[in-house]
Amino acid sequence: MIAYVLIVGVLLSQFVTRDKVIGMQVVDQRGVIVGTVKDIAFTVGREKIGLVVETKDKKEAHVQWTDVAAVGDLVLLRTHMPLAPPTLTIPSTAPPSTTSKVCPRCGFENLPIANFCRKCGAKLT
Repeated sequence: MIAYVLIVGVLLSQFVTRDKVIGMQVVDQRGVIVGTVKDIAFTVGREKIGLVVETKDKKEAHVQWTDVAAVGDLVLLRTHMPLAPPTLTIPSTAPPSTTSKVCPRCGFENLPIANFCRKCGAKLT
């Protein structure tokens, strides 16, 4: 069964198949790629239809049809979709950790720099 969906921004008499929309890039009004159409969603018993978009940071976002301006080679949104800020990874300046020192008497796992067991006080080798 082929599902036909009316896309806002396309001529009112023109329908676009679900298969055509899935996988299309979604671009906001500023020309920024938001993500890719993953699926189409609707609310049962209401006239709400929208896109399920996988954003560039692999999260799921929902876009209402009323926010779609046009569909062609891509889906163009009427609005700007705020994206999550890029994550900044700060390299650790700490020395790489080594294995913990296990106490020969009680089996407690101590820090690698420990000379004596924190639990029983035995000398560690």
